[in-house]
Amino acid sequence: MKVVGIDPSKRSTGIVLIDNDWQITTSALVRESGPEWKVYLKQIAAVIEVCTGADIAFVENAAYGFGGSSSSVVELAHISGSIRAALSTRLVPWLPIANATWKRAVMGEGNGKFDSKALTDEQHAYLESRFGKLPEQADLRDAYLIACGGRVCLESPGTKGMARIAEAYRAISKQMDAERLRRIGGDT
Repeated sequence: MKVVGIDPSKRSTGIVLIDNDWQITTSALVRESGPEWKVYLKQIAAVIEVCTGADIAFVENAAYGFGGSSSSVVELAHISGSIRAALSTRLVPWLPIANATWKRAVMGEGNGKFDSKALTDEQHAYLESRFGKLPEQADLRDAYLIACGGRVCLESPGTKGMARIAEAYRAISKQMDAERLRRIGGDT
């Protein structure tokens, strides 16, 4: 299963595609400043490039732990919305994933509270033993762990949050399959 993890941000968005062996096959780090439209277009282009052929994309919920101004929260929601629109246009099923859900999925139940941008040596070693080499850049590392966490939720939904993700994936996959058929002129 090809899974994408996306860590949307106003300053630096990480996008990673992993394969069946948990290895990164494609990634992009979008760092753009300037007018909102310029940031959105660069992110949309990166999403389309990285996500082509993906089975599912997991997008971290917008504004998680964000303590900025309300206009910044709105801008982050716009960024997340443009990413989700790009995925939908390419018929890549996507699901939002809460920060706590993907962290719990990659670290195990009860171990979901950690700062992925400042991992301890023990946490780093555990994650690499489970999933493979972690990207050094923090936003790409988060995107990678979001993809891994989303995939863990699909393969072994142990908690309510993880089970909801697996159920939502089944539903959205049916919708996307119907849309693909409609676009090629088949029956729905």
